[in-house]
Amino acid sequence: MDTFGEALRRVRRRAGLSLDALEARVNFSKSYLSKVENGRRHGGRELAERCDTALDARGELVAAYEQDAVQHGQPAGAVAFHDVYRRTFLNLGAAAAAAGVAGLAGTDPRDGAEVTEADLEQLDRIVVRLRALDARHGAADLWDVAASRAQGIASLLDHADYSDQVGTALIELAGRAYMCAGWLATDAGQHDAAHAFYTEALAIAGQAGSPEIQVHALSNLALHAGVLRRPRPALRYVAAAEQALPAQPLGRVPAMLTMRRGRLLSMLGDVDGARQAFTAARHTLDRDRAAPVSWLGFFGHAEIDAVEADAALDLRNPKRGAALLEESLAAYDPRFARNRCLHLVRLAKARTSAGQVDAGAQATGEALDLLDSDVASVRVGTELRLLAEQLYQHRKLPAVADVLARYRTSPYGARA
Repeated sequence: MDTFGEALRRVRRRAGLSLDALEARVNFSKSYLSKVENGRRHGGRELAERCDTALDARGELVAAYEQDAVQHGQPAGAVAFHDVYRRTFLNLGAAAAAAGVAGLAGTDPRDGAEVTEADLEQLDRIVVRLRALDARHGAADLWDVAASRAQGIASLLDHADYSDQVGTALIELAGRAYMCAGWLATDAGQHDAAHAFYTEALAIAGQAGSPEIQVHALSNLALHAGVLRRPRPALRYVAAAEQALPAQPLGRVPAMLTMRRGRLLSMLGDVDGARQAFTAARHTLDRDRAAPVSWLGFFGHAEIDAVEADAALDLRNPKRGAALLEESLAAYDPRFARNRCLHLVRLAKARTSAGQVDAGAQATGEALDLLDSDVASVRVGTELRLLAEQLYQHRKLPAVADVLARYRTSPYGARA
């Protein structure tokens, strides 16, 4: 087997990266990387994990490092699943360190590795953590991490050893992991990947016998189709999700599906149908006494107001859209910073469309404040670019000129 340095050189070249490019990805100097490749330095576990992630080596570099470590005197037992694969599977490395998830990476486990209930708990915490980071920061730098987590968990099903009880829980966890990956891919604008992840989750839901994952997958397929402005198939997904609702209530889900129908009807120009759906969604939420499902922590009356505002913009009623967004933002949970940022951009659009241009510039500035606080969302960036084009027509106004100048110096403006 190659030494770690030899494996690193081979994998780096296979990926088509120079030492300079790898240096930028892993935050180790070019000279140090060169010494490791030439065998003059052994390198450490952190380097192995970062390079494995940066080069998409799927555990190959970590395995080479472990082999070197054994040859340098570590006992063979040090490379069992609980010492190697938990660390490499749960360590992200440098690529996601900036997003606050350092300590979580993905790799395929060795055949025969045992997965325990303790492993399941830690894997579940990763999925929960990724969803929380998405809510706070957006998914621009997270979706591929979530995809790696989901694929790694699915690989455990095929290659690891586990009890029947653990296996059942692992199937369900794989479904939720694919849902997480799909949601983050949607926010990152990776639409083909998002659809594939949701479809995979839907298939896993059948294997797991989980109505909740099935409903979740169908509702997110509806959301995804709506993002792509395909309201008719989206409405079919909503109907399928409603038919799949189990007898045991899923808190907030019926109201969310009704709200989603209202948004889709507005895309079709159905003013009355949309209004009735939003009213029904509010009444359904008021009557809902079940504990909310974990993936709808953001959902409440403020979210319904925001989505109805989007519908009002579709129906060319920007004044109503602005009023609804103002109400929504006044009540919106600050933990969901990405959603707040998106709604601020839409508030700016609504105000500008309604002739309230200075107020639109003010809302744009508030959105940029959140972006300065590490929100990173392709959806937000795309809508912000369109908003900047709308504001440009009013560039002679001082407030607009100021906010456009600020936008141009932001990462999103720099890409435009």
